Amino acid sequence: MVQLPNRAQLTAEVQSGLGNLQQGRLTLVWSQLSGPGAVSFGDPTLANTTAQFSESGTYGLRLTASNGLLTTVADVTVHVNKAPTIRASAPPLVNLPATAALQGEVVDTGLADPAAGTVSVQWSLMNGPGPVTFADAETLSTTASFSTSGEYTLRLTVSTGELATSREVMITANQAPLVDAGPDQSLDFPTLAELDGTVSDDGFPTTPGRLALAWSKVSGPGSVTFADPASDITTAQFSRGGEYVLRLTANDGAIASHDEVTIQVNQPPVVNAGADQGLTLVVGADGSIQPAIATLTGTVQDDGLPANTLTTLWKQLSGPAPAVLKDASKPSTSAEFPAAGTYVLELSASDGRLTGRDTVTVVVSKRVMAGVQALYDFREGSGNTIRDRSGMQPALDLVLVNGAIVRLPQGQGISLQQPSLLATRDPATRLHQAIQRSQALTIEAWVNPAQLSPSQTPARIVTLSVDTGHRNITLGQNNNQYVTRLRTTTTGINGASKVVEGGSVNVNQLTHLVYTRDSEGNATLYLNGQVKKREVINGDLSNWDATYRLALGNELTSDRPWLGEYHLVAIYDRALSAEEVSQNFAARLA
Repeated sequence: MVQLPNRAQLTAEVQSGLGNLQQGRLTLVWSQLSGPGAVSFGDPTLANTTAQFSESGTYGLRLTASNGLLTTVADVTVHVNKAPTIRASAPPLVNLPATAALQGEVVDTGLADPAAGTVSVQWSLMNGPGPVTFADAETLSTTASFSTSGEYTLRLTVSTGELATSREVMITANQAPLVDAGPDQSLDFPTLAELDGTVSDDGFPTTPGRLALAWSKVSGPGSVTFADPASDITTAQFSRGGEYVLRLTANDGAIASHDEVTIQVNQPPVVNAGADQGLTLVVGADGSIQPAIATLTGTVQDDGLPANTLTTLWKQLSGPAPAVLKDASKPSTSAEFPAAGTYVLELSASDGRLTGRDTVTVVVSKRVMAGVQALYDFREGSGNTIRDRSGMQPALDLVLVNGAIVRLPQGQGISLQQPSLLATRDPATRLHQAIQRSQALTIEAWVNPAQLSPSQTPARIVTLSVDTGHRNITLGQNNNQYVTRLRTTTTGINGASKVVEGGSVNVNQLTHLVYTRDSEGNATLYLNGQVKKREVINGDLSNWDATYRLALGNELTSDRPWLGEYHLVAIYDRALSAEEVSQNFAARLA
């Protein structure tokens, strides 16, 4: 047996077979009978020589000896072995803690006679930063586990006992980046969160410093804006309070890892003190006043941070007199107001760190305010626009169409000293619709007439109309009496078939004038709190024209001027009771 690349040593014994050496000459020749490759002999004419084989395998060689008379041959079999031919492969990169799959293959054992040798396999570590554990180091296909990240060289050796072949594989073991998103935080809205993350990496598979970083929101009630989401140190801004989980992710190009931080963003309690209110003091017949009572329906919403504790408190910020709060520590409570005027109350809520606040305005009047659809107190102080103070929308503000107005001192009213028209710019549709729904109304006016006999009658104090022949309602002055005309389905488009007229006009005297008509058709004219005329006006208000404008001081056609002072005008979508009319008269212009 020969192990390549060694030569085979051929040794033969030859006898010439000649009795007399002079009878002939002995010649020798080595030759190849069989084999997978070529054979070259050191000197094929010598009995003792060498043979070189090109391939492993089994060869048949022959030595031929001739003495000139006779020829003899002798054959020999030579088994030629060579080192095994093998392949080895492995993934170039493995992300820890995963294992690397090692794959070995024996292409050719190199054994001429497989029964003449034993093939053995061995995986081993050539170099690397740490130990390597093989699942089975003596099998071709196995796995390797790495103790730490780095570059490793592993060797596969296949041996037949005499000959061995080795192949090496290079594997980079990559450890995921180590990420720390920083400590959990608790802060108050709208403070920015200072994010201080730290990231370290083994430098594989890319060079150190090539990590890709990204901040993101995992959970939370609002949006989060990062100043620089690609930096480990940055800031985060939150759109609202609540608990947020933020994630810092680091990617080395092969594997990503992350860490999370919890940010509790404490938002001030959301406080709603409720809608502004208008209240009326009850004035007794003897002039005594009972406090007005308001139901305060505040609401508070909180995010439960920082400790799910919440305290609420009502307090008075302003007003003409101290209000009496039933329970100032509850969002929903009641308050008593002893005097007329404007009160501002504040509801606050504290979570221990932040406080939310809201205010409610309560206007307490000696006047009856329920059902007011338009209200003019003429207290603007200047200009040619009269503001609707009812609070209803859209507001029915009046503008000077023609003539002139004179503002009275201390905002007490206006004076029309020449024919003048004040009217809404557009139809008073909202007012029409409210009165049509209720089928009732009240017109109230504090006026001071300047003349006993207007030039054209009835002069318009308050009117919802378009001209002298078409109206919904008119309150006016007809010489020395006050007069009303109401359009219903029985009184015609001019309301002239059922005129309510009464009272005596006193020139240059402040007068409280009220006209009411309820849904049953009962109409009443009051003068200074006293009933002057009652009338039943049948029909309903379904034929009212919603395109008519509201006007003071004249007809829309400017041919029924009224001269005098206006101190207050109010229009209701209900009929005031006699007691309410008396209360408004007693309250005067407070």
